[in-house]
Amino acid sequence: MQYFTQKELEAKHYTTLKNVFITLVILLILIMVAAFILMSRGYSSKLALYEGFHLVTHFPKFSTGDMGLSILSIMGAFLGFFIIITLLSILYGGGLKYELKEGRKMNKINQIKNHVIICGANIVGINLAVKLDTDDVPFIVVDDNLKGLTEPRKKNMLVIEGNPLEESILNSARVTHAKVVVCAMEEEGSNLLLASIVKKLNPKAKVIAKTNHYQYVEHMEKIGADLVMMPEVLGAFKIADVVKDILEIDKKK
Repeated sequence: MQYFTQKELEAKHYTTLKNVFITLVILLILIMVAAFILMSRGYSSKLALYEGFHLVTHFPKFSTGDMGLSILSIMGAFLGFFIIITLLSILYGGGLKYELKEGRKMNKINQIKNHVIICGANIVGINLAVKLDTDDVPFIVVDDNLKGLTEPRKKNMLVIEGNPLEESILNSARVTHAKVVVCAMEEEGSNLLLASIVKKLNPKAKVIAKTNHYQYVEHMEKIGADLVMMPEVLGAFKIADVVKDILEIDKKK
């Protein structure tokens, strides 16, 4: 399924509504033209409007000899058909269902508190999100990578598309109500900057920063990161524990 940003959705809605509005205006003009023609033939204004509306919004009922009114009727039928198809595509084309679903998610985001904000929809961020989701820990995934957010969206996780380094995006994720913020972006420099921004917006939040190089650990701690994690090192430690367990088992045999 294709996902849209908030701006893309707004633009899509605007274009659709504009097309429907223009079509309705044209229909109204056709009705007025038909009424004018009928009034010129002796119809009262009220009856002319009624017959004009009926003529334009229904299939032709006038004889082929009445060419002008027949053309108006055919044009009206096509415009009415266009409006119906447009409305049906909105209702049953998946767009409305998707928007309602996203709307419910936004309501949850607007009420969330004491949650975890995961900044970075990469391998570390996604696996962390899956684990938190399994443990029923409230969290939001934030990233400007639409492709990276595909998997969390499929799993109905709360996501915000946007650059985590922008204060407006962090505020959308209710950073001032968050308990933990995980800086899991790919670039160490981005995580360093993100940690400082988070601490400025919410000094009480615990900040966990990811890095792949030892030289960044001290810098991240100085700017306020409460914990600096090195996934590759942690992975190595975990493998070492497994190896030791295997050796212990062998010794007992």
